[in-house]
Amino acid sequence: MRELVNSTGSKIRIVVICLLGCLFFVACQKQAKITLEDVPDENMISTPTDSVVYTEEELNEESSVIAKVEVMDELSSENSLTDFSEEYGMVTRFCAVRSVRLLELYKDDGKLSVGDEFKVQESCAIYEADGEYFQETMDEILPLKKGETYILYVDDGADTMSGEPGILRSSSVEK
Repeated sequence: MRELVNSTGSKIRIVVICLLGCLFFVACQKQAKITLEDVPDENMISTPTDSVVYTEEELNEESSVIAKVEVMDELSSENSLTDFSEEYGMVTRFCAVRSVRLLELYKDDGKLSVGDEFKVQESCAIYEADGEYFQETMDEILPLKKGETYILYVDDGADTMSGEPGILRSSSVEK
């Protein structure tokens, strides 16, 4: 009788271990990283907004940091955030959190040094909806490009979707 119990207990343990292994495997699989190359042209969306237009003086005043940076990553589904509204059946808010490296600092919030990498929020995202991939931006502003250099004016991040400093304005710089 004892052998029957031990045999059944061993089989149950093996089944439980196999099930846990399968669950672990499924839970650890990551969704493929989707980039701009994966988004069809017809799924590039530009959402018009009533955005704030700053004078140079206002922009300098509103910015916590003004810096020359190099973009370290590409826009992808992995660094994009979205809020999907069940009520409206669509994405209602979106952004991407991008990594940049500080090359020159023109206005400082006291937290950064030249050479530091930090995160900024930009107003674009890549996401999946109804089995299709979309890239959405605001007011036809192009996403930052990996390896390119920009002058960024960023806020303190207090009111951004991600909590990271938000880009108020960006200007591409020739290397």
